[in-house]
Amino acid sequence: LVLVLAFFTICSSTQSIAVFLYNCLLTVTSILSMEHIPLSIQNYTFGLSAILIWLFTVYLSTAHLLNACAEKPVLPLGSEITTEERLFGCCLTKNNAKESRSMTDEDIDNERRDQTINVLLFLCNMVASFALSPFEISNRMMSLPFLLTAGIFGNLLVARFSYVLQSLSRCFIALSCCFLWTSWSLYIFDATGIAISSSLAIISVGLCVLSLLLSITMAKIFTVLELAILLHSISFTTHMFNADTKYFPMVSSIFLGLVGIYGFILYTVKGLLDKTLLPEGKPLIKIRTPITSALPCPTFRSRIASDLFKAAKVLEKGEVICVPTDTVYALAGSCSKPDSISKIYHIKGRPPEKPICLCISNLQQLRVANPPFSPLLWRFMDKCYPGGITCVVKKGPWLQNLGVGEAADFVGTKESVAIRVPDSSVLSYLVSITGPLAITSANPSGEPDSTHHNTVLDTLGGKLAGVVCDDESNETVASTVVNCMKFDEGLISYFRVGCVPKDIVDNLFDEVKKEQSDQIN
Repeated sequence: LVLVLAFFTICSSTQSIAVFLYNCLLTVTSILSMEHIPLSIQNYTFGLSAILIWLFTVYLSTAHLLNACAEKPVLPLGSEITTEERLFGCCLTKNNAKESRSMTDEDIDNERRDQTINVLLFLCNMVASFALSPFEISNRMMSLPFLLTAGIFGNLLVARFSYVLQSLSRCFIALSCCFLWTSWSLYIFDATGIAISSSLAIISVGLCVLSLLLSITMAKIFTVLELAILLHSISFTTHMFNADTKYFPMVSSIFLGLVGIYGFILYTVKGLLDKTLLPEGKPLIKIRTPITSALPCPTFRSRIASDLFKAAKVLEKGEVICVPTDTVYALAGSCSKPDSISKIYHIKGRPPEKPICLCISNLQQLRVANPPFSPLLWRFMDKCYPGGITCVVKKGPWLQNLGVGEAADFVGTKESVAIRVPDSSVLSYLVSITGPLAITSANPSGEPDSTHHNTVLDTLGGKLAGVVCDDESNETVASTVVNCMKFDEGLISYFRVGCVPKDIVDNLFDEVKKEQSDQIN
């Protein structure tokens, strides 16, 4: 326990000073709880550290609660002492990005559960083996609580969870460990005779041999774990037959505990940081698995016309895909299928009060719809489109002429709609096939815009029906959204300043006003 807490204390140096001090106190308290400290000294030292932990717990809980509610530091927690890179250096290696892209959300969740079960497996056997190690030189009954909880109950949990995740090899390993610790517990309890205890010891050796054979198809650390367990089961058997193997059970228990510490640290860091601190080793025998799709959703090449026709068919089915624009990547749904717009909100996690804009292929498409825009606004749009400017205009019956249909109620607000004409040959060609599209940036709500199709595959790929791949986007931010509701009154405002600076839009607005005044004069 002291070793585990010490490791976590070192790792917590990448957190705030308050958290680091709290973990230091936990480690010190665990040391002061050891029985070798005289009771007269322990009464003061252990009690003092326990009081300090209580005070730190109250402060940390209050500070995190207040800082989260206020969204700013109300109570100080201190800065981080060091960074992960400085602490671990080159030991940490990030998991392969290509591998992470090939996994769906369900696969990632299963992998996280898998890491948690591995942590529990190594932790349970570490605790049980260390607790049993001094049974030859101390009161053997002291190890019973740890054998019953960690050794038996903990491994039963691991077996149950492994069976649910269909990891039958790990399930059998956990059951064999459970049988070994059960045999030890019965022997310490003196609940069975020597003959039965000897039989249980021999059976545990047989189970451990089978587990060792199964472990060669798993990571090498599991093979080492099974070797340590087999060694310990042999020590138990020799002890039952009164062989002259003094301290053999203690040495094998310590060795098993050290392997448990290694595996516990390995899978804890891998699960929490998604990084590898210690090698786990490749399986001795690798079982072939069926080849599955490496990507979470279909992809379409932006420069292949047949692929864009496939993407258009997906949109016509009411599905949502990701498309490149002249700025950043966007989620798109066909206006002919209003349900697809609702899917966009769900996929993105976008609040319903935030409107989605309407994308058309060219300005002529808008002219055919014959909206009642003033000549001044038409001139302004001629200068803005196609490009990275989005104009917000008044809604009207003209949207039906544009082919929006029932989707008119789902794009924009009740009074207005944002019109987007991107300067992108890929998206313009796609819109010319499908008709108007409802689009919004392709990123989870509140997160940065996606500037590469790989980013979309990583973040939203498992929720989409396809991604049109066009490599890096031309811009790193979305379009500039201009409020043109009071355009005829000589006023414009901005909902968002994006890739086109405010000064450029203001200059365009001044130009069209000057052109109109020159015509009047």
